Amino acid sequence: MISRLRRSFADDSGFTLVAVTVSMMILGLFAVGAWAAANQDLPYGRQDLERKRAYEAAEAGVQWYAYQLATDTNYWAKCGHAQSSEVPDFVQNKGTRNAWRLVGGSDTDFTATDTTQQEKFAIELMPIDTTKPCTVAAAGSRLLDDGVLTIRSTGRYAGRQRQVVATFRRSGFLDYIYYTKRETSPPAAYTAQGQSVSWAAANCDQRRGLRPSGCTAIQFIGTDAIKGPLHTEDDSLLVCGAPTFGRTAADKIEVLGSTSSSNAYVQNSGCSGSPNWAGALQYPPKSVDLPDSNTALSSVADRTYSGTTCLQFNANDTMSVFSNLTCTGTATSTVTLATDTTIWVANSGSCSVGYSYYQKYNNPSTCGDVGVKGTYGKNVTIGAANDIVVVGNLTHSGDGLMGLVANQFVRIYHPVTWNGNDCGNNVLSTPVSTVEAAILATTGAWINDNWGCGSALGNITVRGAIAQKWRGAVGTGSGGSASTGYVKDYNYDDRLRYREPPNFLDPVTVNWNLLRVTEQTPVGT
Repeated sequence: MISRLRRSFADDSGFTLVAVTVSMMILGLFAVGAWAAANQDLPYGRQDLERKRAYEAAEAGVQWYAYQLATDTNYWAKCGHAQSSEVPDFVQNKGTRNAWRLVGGSDTDFTATDTTQQEKFAIELMPIDTTKPCTVAAAGSRLLDDGVLTIRSTGRYAGRQRQVVATFRRSGFLDYIYYTKRETSPPAAYTAQGQSVSWAAANCDQRRGLRPSGCTAIQFIGTDAIKGPLHTEDDSLLVCGAPTFGRTAADKIEVLGSTSSSNAYVQNSGCSGSPNWAGALQYPPKSVDLPDSNTALSSVADRTYSGTTCLQFNANDTMSVFSNLTCTGTATSTVTLATDTTIWVANSGSCSVGYSYYQKYNNPSTCGDVGVKGTYGKNVTIGAANDIVVVGNLTHSGDGLMGLVANQFVRIYHPVTWNGNDCGNNVLSTPVSTVEAAILATTGAWINDNWGCGSALGNITVRGAIAQKWRGAVGTGSGGSASTGYVKDYNYDDRLRYREPPNFLDPVTVNWNLLRVTEQTPVGT
């Protein structure tokens, strides 16, 4: 009896079944809980996916617009007006986006309503003044803020919208501290070599490999420093020693005819070494060409003067005007500068003289020559029908930008003593040493007057940008030192990546660069 009872207590038959049943009940509760939690998260996950796809659609709109600008660099100036039978490409910041495009669709795939689960985008131009929408006749003044174009792209998916704002800027010679079309002297300067100006004009306006030997070759010496991006339409740079090109790898060095670092430069006869490529050589660079003249500035000028003029900029944001080239004597007027001012100096009569290496500053007073010097704090662009001559240091205060745009030459004032055509000593006890400006010589060059005369003048420091058709000389020398004139100390003003002086001339061939893309939150109307 006892033994049977003991055996029945010791028997565990059925215990496992109970344990399995309890475990299954617990697992079932976990499964139900997980299902419930997941079911609650499904709407949030779907909403997150929809928001992401709406953002992707907005980004696709920016890329679509960038493609339009790459295909037609003047696309922006059409203001989104319908072409042929198309629906308008986009609206102009009016809050009604009815020109939705399908992502990945054709140019005619528009829909105004959200009836499908397809990604769509709509592009809006963002005028400088929202009360003045874009018109074809005034596209530049309505849309470009210091040369920057702003658009807004709205992406939509499943009824959800996200927006990004994108800015574009045209690439051109303001992207470089140093730009030349030809790495040889301007024809007008060939009188110094006893050669014909007409011969030089006929034979030297081509790349180095095609120029005859009589064309002047201008070199960079070892102490020259070009601190910023560089572009030349020529085959190569001529060097003597080891000049520096660029600051960091972020500075593009573009030599149109080069395919490697070994043929981007030519070492002049009797010289040795190789350049210090602090910047990054680009192969192959895109071509950028200069406009034929600067006369477009005459139609947009806020102030116009004629004949020989000198403009002295003062620290109190005023400008003194003189009727001579050197800002001497009594000013004819003093004006207060606006935030942005464009100045045009026209010929007051006949001005048939060209540039002469034997510079004695005796051009007729009817020529549209303008001298400049002083300290400016506002944004100013000066255009001259003939030459601009920097007659004293030109520096900026605050955030001002200066543009110097000459139809012929932008020159450094450097008078010397003369005995016939034999030059002697420097006349100025304190030479020009600093120029802070964006410089453009459309048919001439940035040049130092009488560059082969007198003694060495130290550094000429430029902070800004230099663009010229021809290579102007600023001194003579070899290896690591200058014999006459200046050593180059050229420094790029990085503000020119995003801004430009008022009404500064656009290059003939341009590409648009996407500067930045930022999301707009909350979504605007």
